[in-house]
Amino acid sequence: MLLTGVLSPAAAEQEQTLHANVSLNVRWEIKEGKTINKGSYTLSMQGTLNLDPQSVQGQGGKALVPVALKYTADAMSGSYHYNETVIAKKPDCDDPALAKYSGGGVVSAAEGSVLNVSRMKHLAAPYLDKLSPSQRQYLAQLPGQNLLVDYYEFACGPCEHPTVPGRFQKSDCKYTDTKKTINPGSFALGFQIPAGGSMSGFRMWQADAAGGPPSFKVALSDLPEEMKWPAFKPPQSKGGCVTYSVTWSIGQAALNPLDVEVQKVFFHYDKQDQKRSIELWHHGPLPRRVEPPEWARGGHKEPAAFVRNYPFLVKAEFQSRRPVKAATIRAYETVTAGRGFGGELTQVGDLEIKGQTITGEFRIKEPQETIGTHKVTWQWEGDIEFKDEPGKIKALLGESDHTIYIVGGIPDPHARPYEYAVRKGCEWADGTKGDDETLVKIWGKFWNIPAPEDTGGTLSYGGHHEQAKVGTTNALLTNGEGICGAWADFFKDTVGVHGIYVYKVEIKPNAPYDLLVAREGLPCQGNPSHPQRVFTEHMLNAYGGYYYDPSYWFDIERDPHDYETWMFKGYCEEAAVQHHYENDLSDCSEIAENPAVSDDKDRKSIMENSLADCLIDLGGDRYNHPEYGCYPNNDKECEVYEVVH
Repeated sequence: MLLTGVLSPAAAEQEQTLHANVSLNVRWEIKEGKTINKGSYTLSMQGTLNLDPQSVQGQGGKALVPVALKYTADAMSGSYHYNETVIAKKPDCDDPALAKYSGGGVVSAAEGSVLNVSRMKHLAAPYLDKLSPSQRQYLAQLPGQNLLVDYYEFACGPCEHPTVPGRFQKSDCKYTDTKKTINPGSFALGFQIPAGGSMSGFRMWQADAAGGPPSFKVALSDLPEEMKWPAFKPPQSKGGCVTYSVTWSIGQAALNPLDVEVQKVFFHYDKQDQKRSIELWHHGPLPRRVEPPEWARGGHKEPAAFVRNYPFLVKAEFQSRRPVKAATIRAYETVTAGRGFGGELTQVGDLEIKGQTITGEFRIKEPQETIGTHKVTWQWEGDIEFKDEPGKIKALLGESDHTIYIVGGIPDPHARPYEYAVRKGCEWADGTKGDDETLVKIWGKFWNIPAPEDTGGTLSYGGHHEQAKVGTTNALLTNGEGICGAWADFFKDTVGVHGIYVYKVEIKPNAPYDLLVAREGLPCQGNPSHPQRVFTEHMLNAYGGYYYDPSYWFDIERDPHDYETWMFKGYCEEAAVQHHYENDLSDCSEIAENPAVSDDKDRKSIMENSLADCLIDLGGDRYNHPEYGCYPNNDKECEVYEVVH
């Protein structure tokens, strides 16, 4: 930027307003004693700086040629986001997090935020040019001669001390809500003005800290030592536990951070390992696959999923308002949920530059070792060289926010990765590794399951086999209700996406019986009164020597006859049931006192429920009441068999 106004000798030509952008990104992992404090903090301030009239006017309003100009931050504001997790090195609870804080908001600049511009060297130049060689040599030996520089000093910070919500772990391993007040920090910049007049820059450094979190008050300078400005504050420390990065741009002609802006982010694309990058689906009347780009400027945002321990790549596309000659791009991570991916994305290979479009691949720093859901914001930054301006300029390139699921292993190819099933599976099995513990944790939460947002309420067990396409995960999530086959599919899919192969097992009555009659009083998913008591078969899951019945949330060691004893009241021949119903031979009537009769069920369901109750209640066997064609579950010849899918 050429500070034509700021460095002009004519007071009337001074720029009255300067635009300013400044941002701070802090990431830390501080190990001390028995805990690890990890977190991130971002602060962005932007607005206008207005020239103080006293800088350029003397007595009587006469124009001056001032050595120094002063601009005040009359209209600057910004935003912040804070994320902190305190982890026990040797946890006493399943969740090692002792405390978690996450929050953000808007802030305004504190009174006293100011830009001072010194023009001593510029104004002295005409006189220095007239000095003789001996006078120049004498001047160079004088103390403080290094102070003859043109420089700017910028000081800015929020006036608020906001609070962020959080929770901490009590002695019983349960969490309670809390909050903490944070010091939002401040910027202090002191830099020489280069020949081109640019007041912009970028600095990244590492520092040490004890305990946590670190200080957010930063100061940077390249001014002479005599001016007592610190080069880095907090001081630099190679290999330190805190990483700071500061980007700033002051002046109308400075690089606007949005001259180059991230437009699209792709997770699942052709060059990736398809087995470890999971193509998610959204449920619905017409299921829809999540297509890349998963994120695009303007509000388009879809989740992505990867297998744990996989150092996945993402592809990002940037758009420039000016032709680009060369660029290097990186991204810094702010974690809003979960544990994140090591704080940054690094560029892989060369960027593809076509005119004003930049495309590149970026690798995460640290793959996650366990299952979980991670919500991150990436602040994109770059060193950009434009074709119409020499030299690279460091600049902000915008932000993108993402939800990334990490699953336990390469999914069962027969498991359908519906986004809602993946989401709940990662939530329920957080911290596990796709093993038996994963299944146990998911099963332990597989009850009173909230329906997807577009359905509302609680997922329930119900419906009829005669209806089309009701026995699938998609049907359950779309309708909010599903038969046993849909629930068995849902459990298989939720566990299978983590690489755990769970089978579907169909329980059927042995001939000559066609129907199974469930016993009374069985609570089922989202439906305390079981809507259909009679089945031609019943679907459940099998894994590791156990049956899992997701419809009734019951598990039992794998023996079909033990399960049969617990589940079923008796057996019926379908023809006999139909015959009794059509010929009015049943003593059971369709009345309100009959708990099996429900107004919202169809006639066939009412018939099956009421008549089956009547026949079983007779208590007969095949010898005493053969005409009824229905028998209690106490006859050794009445058994079930299983069909494994």
